[in-house]
Amino acid sequence: MLNSMPNVDHVFAACRSPSKCSELIDLKQEFANKITLVKLDSTDEESIKEAQKQVAQQTDRLDVLLNVSGILKPDTSIRTVTRQDLMDSFQTNTIGPLLVAKHFQAMLHKKSTSNDPELTFEQGAPLSILANVSAKVGSIQDNRIGGWTAYRASKAALNMITKNCAIELNRKNVVCVSLHPGTVDTDLSKPFQKNIKKEKLFTVELAIQQLCTIMKNIRLSDNGKFYAWDGSELPW
Repeated sequence: MLNSMPNVDHVFAACRSPSKCSELIDLKQEFANKITLVKLDSTDEESIKEAQKQVAQQTDRLDVLLNVSGILKPDTSIRTVTRQDLMDSFQTNTIGPLLVAKHFQAMLHKKSTSNDPELTFEQGAPLSILANVSAKVGSIQDNRIGGWTAYRASKAALNMITKNCAIELNRKNVVCVSLHPGTVDTDLSKPFQKNIKKEKLFTVELAIQQLCTIMKNIRLSDNGKFYAWDGSELPW
């Protein structure tokens, strides 16, 4: 993100166990003055509260809040879905991002004093961004093959949360969007990659670049929308 959005002053990178996350530790070493590692477990509201307090000790404002937590259960049919799959999926994919938004939304303020609604975020638009990383399979209208019930349902619910936040935070000039990153080569997708075309499997670096491009071009009029990695708008 720091390379994709060079004007970023500081990043608060949150995860469950910062001391064990080698990738974040490496980034911290490379960008020592631009990254703060924060302990945050999105399935634990007390952890979210403590993380917000830690961030608030260093700044009173966030320009971007990006929710990226996710879990994918292999329930390819309603015959295989379990109660625990559903509980785990909603806890991580839906409830966690909502609680993070709940406790951090007060830190999202206008990015500038400009009143031009056509300016993009990168150009200094008078907005902040709340972005939830969703998934195309969370689109009810786009669902044509079924399966993956827990993941689809939890991401569809996350999209509703995005829409609710878009309405409630609009008066603060906070633009709320859902983002579909495509299939990214991570541990989450690894067990399910065999049928993915090579050109449709994105590296983490490329996925970040693509999502940052979308966010840099966000305007006030984009509030409450659902975007794919290529910038196209997806149906709810």
